[in-house]
Amino acid sequence: MSPRTPLFKPSAYFRRFDRPSLPVAAGIVTLLSVLTVALMWWFVSRVLEQVGVSGSVRSEVMSELGGQFVLVFLSMFVGWLLYSGVVHLFVWFAGGEAGFSMTLAIIGESMLVSLVTFPLVVVGFQVLVGQVPGTQEAAIAFIERRMGRDTGILLVVSLVRTLWEATITTIGLAERHDIDVLKIALVTFGLGLLGLAL
Repeated sequence: MSPRTPLFKPSAYFRRFDRPSLPVAAGIVTLLSVLTVALMWWFVSRVLEQVGVSGSVRSEVMSELGGQFVLVFLSMFVGWLLYSGVVHLFVWFAGGEAGFSMTLAIIGESMLVSLVTFPLVVVGFQVLVGQVPGTQEAAIAFIERRMGRDTGILLVVSLVRTLWEATITTIGLAERHDIDVLKIALVTFGLGLLGLAL
């Protein structure tokens, strides 16, 4: 019986005639975008509550951040398209046989790893909330220091997610584009680790 997800047997999964699926990939990216925005909203709300910001001011801040949350939601799709475009360029140079939509679908479905590991990201942010100082000035300085730098649980989760997604993407591209797995592995793992370092 064929695997229902690419998580543990990506080679067998991508050999199915009905996979990868662009609608499934888009659904995964959409759900991940919604969850990411919800986590950001929760995190900011908890930090504001922890530093003693009053209810009315908190509501005002959250309202002002609404546009930023929309940008984060949209940036997930833009990032998916851009990353897929860069990877597909290498696939094309390597003589890949399928089109861009195939690459897009494979990369989108590999992001299922991000959904599976998302609860661990929530735990990481919960730990981070507990470390935020109780005064506004100290809290702002703490968040600015930590912005964009994963540590502890979040660093481990990011590393595991990056390597797992790169593995699924590599196997999927090799299967569906009929290209050498080592060639594409250099690209997927290289870009993944570069993104993690940045």
